[in-house]
Amino acid sequence: MRLEAGIKVLVYARVEFHPQYGMALFIDDIDPTYTLGDMAAKLAKIREVLTAEKIINNNKQLPKPTDFTRVAVISPQNAAGLGDFNREAGILIKHNLCEFVYFTALFQGEKASKEICEALKLATEQHMQNPFDAIVIIRGGGALSDLTWLNNEQIARSVCLSPETVS
Repeated sequence: MRLEAGIKVLVYARVEFHPQYGMALFIDDIDPTYTLGDMAAKLAKIREVLTAEKIINNNKQLPKPTDFTRVAVISPQNAAGLGDFNREAGILIKHNLCEFVYFTALFQGEKASKEICEALKLATEQHMQNPFDAIVIIRGGGALSDLTWLNNEQIARSVCLSPETVS
């Protein structure tokens, strides 16, 4: 995971003073379990809020599609998982069995939640005109800590309140 604004980290650091160059901070190590623990606490809080609002299971209670003929796909533009998905989806497209409509969004960084929620909103708007059987959210590969930007109450609320089944 890259260090970016908004990420909490626990570091082992030392401060040194040099007469010519002044004070310097040297980071010798970063504890990744601290960031993962923070992620788990944030997820628990999101679940607690959505449970209190009685919306946490809304999307799970939608009827499950029996056929998938039109599917919305939300993913970063060049996600590794999207390539894997497209290999399988290509077979269905080739035989005219399913249509896939793609919506791109950043999945990392401070703009991730806004872009994912906007993609869900666009998918919902299209769903009202021509229904989707489901929405698939695909992230790329990578470390568990890369999911930190997806642990977001706004994203979770958008999924819970989506009128389409979200996987």
